[in-house]
Amino acid sequence: MDPAHIPGYDLIETLGHGGMGTVYLGRCPDGHPVAIKVLSKGEGVDLSSRRLRFQREIQILKSLTHPNIVSVTDHGSTPWVDYYVMEYVDGVSLREFLDGLRTPLNPDKCVPILRDITRALECLHQAGIVHRDLKPENILLGKNGDLKVTDFGISSLVEEIGLQTATGHFLGTLDYMAPEQRARLPLDGRADQYSMAVIAYEMLAGKRPLGRFKPPSHHNPRLGQQLDSVLLKGLEEDPDDRFGTVSELVDEISNANSRPKIRIGIKILSIATIALIGTIAVGVPVRRDLAKSNDLPINNYSEKNYIEDPTDSLPAKAKALPEEPTTEKERSKTDRGPTYFLDLARDHAAKLRTEDSIRAYTELVRLAPDEALPLVERADQFRQARLHDEALADLEKALSLDPTFPNARALRGMIYAQLGDSSRAIFDLTAELDQDPTNPAALTNRGWLYFKSGKSAEATADLNQSIAADPAFGLAYQYRALVSMRESRFAQAMEDFRQAIKCSPTNPYPHTLLSSLLSTCKNRDLRNGELARIHAMRACELTQEKNAQCLQALSAAYAELNQLDEAIETCQKALKVAHPAQKTVITRQLKGYEKRVARKEDFPDES
Repeated sequence: MDPAHIPGYDLIETLGHGGMGTVYLGRCPDGHPVAIKVLSKGEGVDLSSRRLRFQREIQILKSLTHPNIVSVTDHGSTPWVDYYVMEYVDGVSLREFLDGLRTPLNPDKCVPILRDITRALECLHQAGIVHRDLKPENILLGKNGDLKVTDFGISSLVEEIGLQTATGHFLGTLDYMAPEQRARLPLDGRADQYSMAVIAYEMLAGKRPLGRFKPPSHHNPRLGQQLDSVLLKGLEEDPDDRFGTVSELVDEISNANSRPKIRIGIKILSIATIALIGTIAVGVPVRRDLAKSNDLPINNYSEKNYIEDPTDSLPAKAKALPEEPTTEKERSKTDRGPTYFLDLARDHAAKLRTEDSIRAYTELVRLAPDEALPLVERADQFRQARLHDEALADLEKALSLDPTFPNARALRGMIYAQLGDSSRAIFDLTAELDQDPTNPAALTNRGWLYFKSGKSAEATADLNQSIAADPAFGLAYQYRALVSMRESRFAQAMEDFRQAIKCSPTNPYPHTLLSSLLSTCKNRDLRNGELARIHAMRACELTQEKNAQCLQALSAAYAELNQLDEAIETCQKALKVAHPAQKTVITRQLKGYEKRVARKEDFPDES
């Protein structure tokens, strides 16, 4: 075979080999890149059947027009080869993408990929065609975000029976092949649904469901039982027991992922961040002791005192390990299985019942001593109770059981940050990012620590990367805004605060920070007292007027509007809920407003 004889095209390099031929990167006469698939006429005794399938693939692709299916632009034959020309996708296959990951894919990133594959399959199924060889190698991910399904060499109409080669071998890839296809039974779109379920399982669990496989959460503890049930249904032996369509499968995966739950993974870092920096993440209740935090710069842009853990006000009894049941009668009341105690512990954690959560996790650790998950989640509860030694001990044991357990090192890093050991904190966060370079929470928190240590360039790089990995992660915008404030880029800071609010509308802190900037910005052209008042009032509403920083920001907004009586009254409210470190600043602010009132009384015409 000499592919150089394909008329009208220059062949540049080989892109890959398939069951029926080779795919080359080519160039059109106008210079545009294309992919050219060729079938050799001189290989194998079953040439006629392979040519038949090759022509079938061309006809199928020519009959379909869909943004998620590769399109054919030309085809023909030479004395050496049959060939067809298709659009070139500059990127990688889903197989290459998955092989490059060190950990399973987050469901939030898995679902958009599955959606695009589903759209392609729906187009096929509506045309009465079954792909029959859906696998990661046949799914292309373009650098521009496009996804294309390709390789339709063994696709068939739904009324056809499973194809077989002259030597009796199956066509298709067994790991992704539906049971009815292996049995050469009539096929419909549910065969592709089975293949899709295998791909989803592999993306979420990091392994293929081979033989007597376990639920995906066994391999990836971040997944819940709802996702297990959905994927296992998609992998049923009998097609009648699966979902009606592949769209239903993906809808259920999306719904299961969106149900309220506390998960290990990104969510555990979000919880860690709440207590560390006083930030309220979307979906997490406002802490009752939020007024104890001192993480916001008001009326000045010093980065001092941004961090103070608000868990000092936890009751003393939460600072002791819960006792194990000692009598047989007490033990029988709690012996309900690991799943029961995991759900119970997470429910207590979601409701900020730290003591009860630790008690439930302790029972879970007793029932499952060789599992890393309960140790990591209990460590986060210990951290919130300021039991740092106990938290670190849990994480050490968890990492000895599973050195790559998601976010274990990141959580340990956040504990070191609380203890003031930034170098060890950054080391652990970096180790976590070595496993998952796109973990937005780890990137954001390392960026914050870089910012704290005066490394603005490193902080900006991490925060930019976090935003690129997850444009909806509001905390990254909030911290990037603080970097901009330090460098006097106030307009950019305001824009990032607005993005943080858009991503996390129930987080009071970007409202407060933006309000403070709008009231006291050194660039007076950027000040807007009325807008500052609106944001500060929203922050006060979210914190039930129990947070001194939010009230302080509202007071500054009133002062910018020259409403000094309201500014004084709000300052007095802030003093009532402030802790000692805050009271000094607020008292100085209050005295400044009182002096302004006195000057107005002495000089009533003064504007």
